[in-house]
Formats: sequence, structure tokens, C-alpha cells
Amino acid sequence: MNENTRAFLLDVMAPLAPVFGPFQMSAELSMGLALLSGALTRLAGAAATFFFANLFLAYLNTTLGEWIWTYVPLIAVAAVVTLGRAGLSWGRRRAAAQALRRSAPAGILTGDLRLGDGRVISWARWLTSSLA
Repeated sequence: MNENTRAFLLDVMAPLAPVFGPFQMSAELSMGLALLSGALTRLAGAAATFFFANLFLAYLNTTLGEWIWTYVPLIAVAAVVTLGRAGLSWGRRRAAAQALRRSAPAGILTGDLRLGDGRVISWARWLTSSLA
């Protein structure tokens, strides 16, 4: 670790640890609740994948005694949830998706509405496809 990075971590980030602790707790809780309830499953899975990967990288080169390989299965499971079709089986969610389709303006959910070349809409629709 170079001196600039070390100084930044010790002088800026370490004093802010009380701020980041509750953020980490609330992030883990909200991702867990979203995955358990099936609300925005892919989005929560993607957030969990990046969150666990960040923790893996944070503990990769430390002597804190953290066994980093705990995070590998967590990353794998979160990635499978993100890339799979998880969260699409509850009848309540299917009914909500049908109601959303009926009430949405023409083109919003069908892909006819384009933003730029359509990649943004396609990506957003894929991340939230557990509603459709």
C-alpha cells in the first residue's frame, strides 16, 4: 500500500467508521429483506454481488484474521440469483406485474420506448424483470 492510500485510509476513512457501520448494516438488511420478499430480486442480487465482492477485496490483503474464502460462496450465490430467474413464482407478484402492465403507458414495458439506443431501458427492465 502506498503512502497516499495509507494516509487517506487512516486520516479520512478511519474517523468515519461510525458512519459506515450503520450503512453496512442497513445495506445488508435491505438486500436480505429484498431477496426474502422477492422485491426487485435481480437488483438486490446484483447489489449483494458487488457488496460481497467489495468485502472480499477489502479483506484480501489484511492480517485481521478474516477468512476471505467465506465470501466466495456468497458472491457465487448472489451472482446466480442475479443471472437466474429467481423471484418470479409468487402469485402475488405475478398479479402485481399484470396490474403494472395494464396501468403503464404504451411502450414503457414493451420496449417500444427508447432512451438512446435502448440499452438503458433494456438493462433497467432486465434488472427489474422479477416484476414482469
